[in-house]
Amino acid sequence: MKLVLSIIILSTFVSCISNNNMVPKSIVDDVIVGHEIGEIIIKIDSLTMTPEYYQIFNTYHDDTTILLIGYNRKTHSFDIIDLISKKVGYHIDCDNDGPNGIGPLLGFDFITPDSIIIADMSKFCIINKHGEITWKLDRNEKSLYQDIPGGFLFSASSFEPNFNQRTESLIFHYYPDNRKRMWNLPIIVEVDILNKKSTFIDFFYPDYLRGRDDYNPVYTGPNACFIADSIIINFANSSDIFALNLTSGSTRQYCGTSEYVDSLPEPMQKGSNPLDYALSTARFFKIVFDPYRNSFYRTQWSKMDIRKDGYDFNTYYDKPIFLSVFDKSLNVLYETQLSIENGICPEMLIPTPEGLIVFPFKQKLDDLDNDIIKGNLITFK
Repeated sequence: MKLVLSIIILSTFVSCISNNNMVPKSIVDDVIVGHEIGEIIIKIDSLTMTPEYYQIFNTYHDDTTILLIGYNRKTHSFDIIDLISKKVGYHIDCDNDGPNGIGPLLGFDFITPDSIIIADMSKFCIINKHGEITWKLDRNEKSLYQDIPGGFLFSASSFEPNFNQRTESLIFHYYPDNRKRMWNLPIIVEVDILNKKSTFIDFFYPDYLRGRDDYNPVYTGPNACFIADSIIINFANSSDIFALNLTSGSTRQYCGTSEYVDSLPEPMQKGSNPLDYALSTARFFKIVFDPYRNSFYRTQWSKMDIRKDGYDFNTYYDKPIFLSVFDKSLNVLYETQLSIENGICPEMLIPTPEGLIVFPFKQKLDDLDNDIIKGNLITFK
């Protein structure tokens, strides 16, 4: 286990008025006055999926490397795309069964190029770049639920499993077996991987969001951005942003209001079509930290009519998408609508020294025939 740990360590209602302790909204003028959108081209191979098909993905940054890592469900492997050289670096193949078997994937965190924490349906584990399991903890381990009610330690790209170096523990979104308990229990759990015990982290659903998932199908649980010993948390159906300090246990709430998107989207009316509602309603996506500019990004969809006109219907490609930029204190620096052909994957925002890389919802077939994919580079001025 010591070896495992050393590997890891190397690595139009404004909802913000709901809390009297809210940090006031602040807009910093003249820091960013505009943006430009350029194009990038990445060379791929025949095994690589294109970014819009990565339902589970992550990124890795160090002083010399920036990687996009996508779980390739067709080949049960990880595609490693090098965003410095603009080409596929390599693939990590996973076994379906046996001593190195990986089951249906829920989420992962790419800690170093040779250390990936994985959560699947039956276990938590670490694999190396050869797909070999170097550490494993079964989900049905009884001691994990000794100090918390029965439930599920959830992982996804919106809340990937994260290793806390200070406490030598993994952090997950917690979902109780008894749905009625979820509004009155903390929603984040810390798992001590040496003692195999779980404890709650003192963070609850905001009062104004409790119960809203009963009739709001865009609800997907908390989104989490991990930075050092803090978690920046936001929700799909609220503009508010929460900064949870894992050392002190304190939480600050920030007003991440958009100028273009309702801060608390209207819930779905009972009897409505959930698919129509999800397509037409507003939604806020995961916060992303930019270590090169010490700032944060968030995309958000505004609401949209189901029909364009007559029998012509809108699709997700037509969703108006906006990008917000925040400084390190979560003051609003800039917000703009992104007008990019075929839209963008709203959760796949990748900071680089040159700018912010985004990818379209759909790659062109002619490009794929030539073994390339295209993305966009957003630079601010």
